Amino acid sequence: MSTRQERIGRYELLGELARGGMGAVYRARDLELGREVAIKVITTPLDPEALGRFQLEGEAAARVSHPNVLRVHERSVHQGRPYLVMDLAAGSLRERLRKGGALPGPEAARLLAPIAEALGELHAAQILHRD
Repeated sequence: MSTRQERIGRYELLGELARGGMGAVYRARDLELGREVAIKVITTPLDPEALGRFQLEGEAAARVSHPNVLRVHERSVHQGRPYLVMDLAAGSLRERLRKGGALPGPEAARLLAPIAEALGELHAAQILHRD
């Protein structure tokens, strides 16, 4: 998917953030609300079971309210491709490791605590992160 002035619904794609086995995550601008968001788009062919899992993922994540879990704002379909609109995270661990190498113990511990809290909240809601 090219990001040159491409739109998904009311969102203008600004660039790809990450790519996985089923799809890609893009930085996008919400043209109605004037804010930046992340959009997770399924890019592989979806069988009914995979589509059902994606829809359940969006519904389940939208029910979770925790400061360390990205909120889901919208679930829709664009040109036959399902997508989720979520909060945009500031930076990533991947970027940090690429720029600065391995994390010193105290920094790793400081980062791990909020991640563990978020995972605890997700697991309490019976959500398992599959990415």
